Amino acid sequence: MVIDMKTDFTVGLNLKKIFDNSYDLLMVTDASGKVLMINNASSRLVGLGPEEIVGKNVNELIENGYYDRSIALEVVKNKKVETGLVKTGTGKNLMSTSVPVFNKFNEVELVITNTREQALVNVFLEELNEERKKYKNELNYFRNIRSRKDKLVYKSKCMKDLVDEVKRVAQYDSNILITGETGTGKDVIANFIHKNSNRSNESFIPVNCSAIPENLFESELFGYEQGAFSGANAKGKPGILEIANGGTLFLDEVSELPLAFQPKLLRVLETREIRRVGGTKTREIDIRIIVATNKNLRGLVKENKFREDLFFRLNVMPITIPPLRERKDDINPLIDYFLGMFNHKYGVQKKLSQRAIEVANDYHWPGNVRELKNVIERLMITSTDNEMQCRMDFRKGVALDMLTHSRDVNKTYDKSNYTQTLKEITASVEKEYLKNIMKQTEWKTNEAAEILGIHRSVLWRKIKEYQIDKDEVLI
Repeated sequence: MVIDMKTDFTVGLNLKKIFDNSYDLLMVTDASGKVLMINNASSRLVGLGPEEIVGKNVNELIENGYYDRSIALEVVKNKKVETGLVKTGTGKNLMSTSVPVFNKFNEVELVITNTREQALVNVFLEELNEERKKYKNELNYFRNIRSRKDKLVYKSKCMKDLVDEVKRVAQYDSNILITGETGTGKDVIANFIHKNSNRSNESFIPVNCSAIPENLFESELFGYEQGAFSGANAKGKPGILEIANGGTLFLDEVSELPLAFQPKLLRVLETREIRRVGGTKTREIDIRIIVATNKNLRGLVKENKFREDLFFRLNVMPITIPPLRERKDDINPLIDYFLGMFNHKYGVQKKLSQRAIEVANDYHWPGNVRELKNVIERLMITSTDNEMQCRMDFRKGVALDMLTHSRDVNKTYDKSNYTQTLKEITASVEKEYLKNIMKQTEWKTNEAAEILGIHRSVLWRKIKEYQIDKDEVLI
């Protein structure tokens, strides 16, 4: 080996500076325990400077009461790395780690010891433990949020029937069409289906069809090869269908699928093959497709805004989620659920007043479960009391916080002009609309339920509730 004396001298000098200025005590001893090197930290931790220790044996330092034990001697005896606590004559507790250095005969030749105050170690461990608790709590929180998101909250019979149906459907790989008004929880049902299917250990990929620009639809879902078009990733990119392979693809707002893309999706459903944009190679995929919409797809087919063949391919297993106003029994469980969620999220303990609960049960909730969730969160944030008061402004059709909105008590009105409650008016309008639908469909309940966006059992209950007579309707 060629040695540059100038470089070697510089390196040696720097190593000595590093050794001497280390905050931890660094010590080198031989196999007998004689101290060969020690740095300046010895003055702070042991009470002796390097010049007073070098050349002495650690046994001599123990006999003179500078510390009670030597980890270095234990290393010589056991021939392995040792760590232990050492107490100094001044009452300090130190933590020492000694490492053996062996010669060619596998004998301990040197021992290198690193020592620092136990208090510093304890502080570090406490901080580390606090960080671990923090991350554990955050992880548990996000896990709880995820499990809460997947949880179905219901009490009503129509939802119990729906969930039973969904559980049966989940076991099979048939395509599913979920319909229902905005805010009814179509995405939650889709996730529930995935969790209860034989693909539950694979990926669940949700896609909002209305959020993807029409000109990017094909490249986003099918992916593309390198150089397929200007601005594309130089290495190409797998599409959503490819990423979802083996799992479940959920296409929300499927009614927004561009007409030009619909035959391409139809081909995927028929062949279970995809080809990237700009590519020549086809790839087989194994996915389950669940779609959802708040629109009447059958009506869009009649208007030539949705392909009929694609509709029939997607509509293998139709599931209709009833709106919240048709399952009033679910309102209180949902209120309790959202209160628990937001109390946990914001670190408070708030509840709704009895009057607020009554108002919530009387409200028709046009925004469904999503609107109820938003109202609870808004009240949770704006209310200064633990018992939250709430009212509903039915004229505007939105739920308002009583703390931030007040009724105009000075406004005069003629009470005689208002002879019906909103509930009575709503029921009257709903009854007439149902009668018209039943007449148009010639009392075909399946078709009527689909047009109305409700489950057939809900439709029959409405017919019974409003005492709608078949013979009278079909006259």
